[in-house]
Amino acid sequence: MAAENSPNIFKKLFYDMIPVILGILIALIINDWQLDVQDKQFVDSAMEAISKELEENIIELEKVIPDHERFAITIDSSLYLSNSLGDIIKNHGDLDSPNIKHTSWKAFLNQYMHLVDYEYISILAKIEEEKHLLEAKGIKAVDYIYNNIDAKDEKSKYKLLRIIDNIMRVEKELLKSNQAFMIRYESQNKD
Repeated sequence: MAAENSPNIFKKLFYDMIPVILGILIALIINDWQLDVQDKQFVDSAMEAISKELEENIIELEKVIPDHERFAITIDSSLYLSNSLGDIIKNHGDLDSPNIKHTSWKAFLNQYMHLVDYEYISILAKIEEEKHLLEAKGIKAVDYIYNNIDAKDEKSKYKLLRIIDNIMRVEKELLKSNQAFMIRYESQNKD
């Protein structure tokens, strides 16, 4: 008799476990879905913060590039004159460098990279590279100017002109990269 009840007990136990197992599976699915929604919300807010930084960069670059172009024209028109690099800078005014913000993307997206479109990551990496290159070229320009502040010869002025041209080239590439990100971001986030 105990042998006859044994299969019924297992059958009843099996049927009692089915709702528990289904409940656990449903809870896991809901939890996974909630985590996905939270991850997407975090990535969306991070991308919004990044886009605001890049908008500020665009404004900054659009302000500085024309000033650097005027400075290059000033140097070019002074190549054969007897004024020094210090005189040129004094007459033109300070040579400003753009204040490029680009701090948040890695911090925000580090553990969420897999959720972000590759094109965004590629553009952001390029912006970071260009920012570092611009900083290096800016340091080179400042070093050159300070080391040659009294130089009046054509060769020194021409070399500074080439340095400024290189800086402007990087600034323009950086501007294009920032704009490319914003165009992509705005086209994918139209309300």
